[in-house]
Amino acid sequence: MKNQLIHIARRAFAPTLSSGAWLALLLMLLALPVRSQQADKSNQENDIDSTLLAYFERCKEMSNQPVMMSMCDTLFRMAGALNDTRMQCVALCTKADYYNTRNVKDSLMLYLDEVMAFARRTGQLRYYYFAWGKRKINYYIRNMLINTALYEVQRLIEQAERDHYAGGLANGYYSLSIIYNQKGLYQQAAEMREREISTILENDLDDYNLSNSYTELGNYYSSAKLYDKAEEALKKALETSRTIRHSFHAEVRLGRLHILREEPQEAQHHLKIAQEMLDTHKELISQQRSLIERWAEYYSSIGQYDESLNRLKSIRRASLAVSNPPALAQLAEIHDHLGQKDSAIAFYKRYIYVSDSIRTSETGLSLTEYSTLLDVNRLNNENLALETELYQKNRQRNRLIIGALLVLTGILGIFFGRENRLNRRLRHSEQQLLAAKERAEQASVMKTEFIQNMSHEIRTPLNSIVGFSQILGQLHADDPEICEYSRIIETGSNNLVRLVDDVLDISNLDTLQQIELTNSEEVGALCQIVCQKVEELIQPGVELHVEAGRTPFVIQTHAAWLMNMLRILLQNAAKFTAAGSITLAWQVDEPQGVIRFTVSDTGIGIPADRSEYIFERFAKLNPFSQGAGLGLSIARLCAEKMGGSLRLDTSYTAGARFVLELPL
Repeated sequence: MKNQLIHIARRAFAPTLSSGAWLALLLMLLALPVRSQQADKSNQENDIDSTLLAYFERCKEMSNQPVMMSMCDTLFRMAGALNDTRMQCVALCTKADYYNTRNVKDSLMLYLDEVMAFARRTGQLRYYYFAWGKRKINYYIRNMLINTALYEVQRLIEQAERDHYAGGLANGYYSLSIIYNQKGLYQQAAEMREREISTILENDLDDYNLSNSYTELGNYYSSAKLYDKAEEALKKALETSRTIRHSFHAEVRLGRLHILREEPQEAQHHLKIAQEMLDTHKELISQQRSLIERWAEYYSSIGQYDESLNRLKSIRRASLAVSNPPALAQLAEIHDHLGQKDSAIAFYKRYIYVSDSIRTSETGLSLTEYSTLLDVNRLNNENLALETELYQKNRQRNRLIIGALLVLTGILGIFFGRENRLNRRLRHSEQQLLAAKERAEQASVMKTEFIQNMSHEIRTPLNSIVGFSQILGQLHADDPEICEYSRIIETGSNNLVRLVDDVLDISNLDTLQQIELTNSEEVGALCQIVCQKVEELIQPGVELHVEAGRTPFVIQTHAAWLMNMLRILLQNAAKFTAAGSITLAWQVDEPQGVIRFTVSDTGIGIPADRSEYIFERFAKLNPFSQGAGLGLSIARLCAEKMGGSLRLDTSYTAGARFVLELPL
């Protein structure tokens, strides 16, 4: 066996190694049996050759060095000589991981395709789905290519069902849970983790990390505020733990759970256990950041903000929080509690800037995704016969899509009509007010749950509709009729997305008793941010002005909803102002205890007798204007939930002026 391995190594390295390197390699191969004898017993059950395993361990030790790539080639040939296709897959996966840790896309995808092709050819489905789900899809998720990741997950699950391979389904559910968690859909993320765990248990998949799955499930439930389920999952994570690393992560998550539950003693107990593990086992040193962040949360929860800040500073020294919005928000809140207002405002500004930058980056990446997908489809359809077949299929698909859109629009129309009829009955019948109110609340809850659960599912097919309509237009650019149909489909899809967003906002507001004023914001900076976001909507020849009151001035508010109200008012003004100016002004009225925002324009104006009608849902003075007529209704409802008011200033005659008053 030793002579055979040396012969394989000679063929693998002969073109590249010097005589001195040859001597080092031969000494390493001669040393393999000593180590392999120690591994014989532990690997007998897995039927892995001990010499191969020992050489694989050497490869892992050199994982950060380029020479590891040549060593993996040798391992591949050694395993081939023994007809061990499993270790051949391991060798290929190790080469792919070299580029995965460096986030090098082209090389990573090349080696992952090689792994998948070899694993499929040799029947090693475990490594086929590992490379697809845990590496390729994870790369897309890690680099915010969410649409591409969703597309790959759908293909993976469909292929796993065709293969009747439970491990592939578990990988698909795992990837979906990460995507949902990244989008803030924690209950959907938990549901996918439950499916993954159920698949692992029902099919006795021993090679899956069940403890880690339970830990992440508990974390998702904690984020969704389902604390009892979170505790149950984290206890199972401890029960199924196989290593100290698994137990460490479970204890840290339990600490976070009790912090969210406002149970400081229990939180401290679990964090101390995790700290002892970290102090005792040095291999956990790379995981210490998560524990430090939990300690910082713990000290903030019990009011020891100085200690919390000291903990976070140990992370900031390594510049780990520079582009981390949650960490920036946490630092701003701590400085605010310590009375360091200037530092708090600086961190809040940094938080807003980084959040906007991330959203802008995500938008750019999404556009890049679409462009890449379109290029791939174009290259795959160069054959004329395939183009003809695709054209026929696209025509049928477009008919189905248009039919689906009509059905969806009808369902939404029926849903909104039902809500309007219910509201009319409530206004006409005082005696049935209580019963009708309960029915309306139940309907609102059902509506909100439906829209929240369906909004993501609606957007995914709509994205596909836009993508395929663009493909259709490109494939038949010389046919004006088809291009026009494609444009209509794309425009309708975008309008439907905006309608779903408005409906989701108004549904969320209906379920809130009031909006908590949780943020301290500098009014002037906030107004400038809103104006920057609507500048592109201003028609040519129209000037946008900001008239600031007392500056700087900080108020306690809810930044997102306040910016949404101002955005709605400015967009409304931009839509109906073709010349002149638009002015956003604010001033503090301390005797009244309010801050007053006004948005004035020189547009077409609003009749005084319609000053209340425009705030009704779906109200439109011009039935042919774009939009669903929900913006002003959302803005007024939001103002009322924040304890303020929104009205039209009927004394202003140069156009239209809206007055928003909020408590100081």
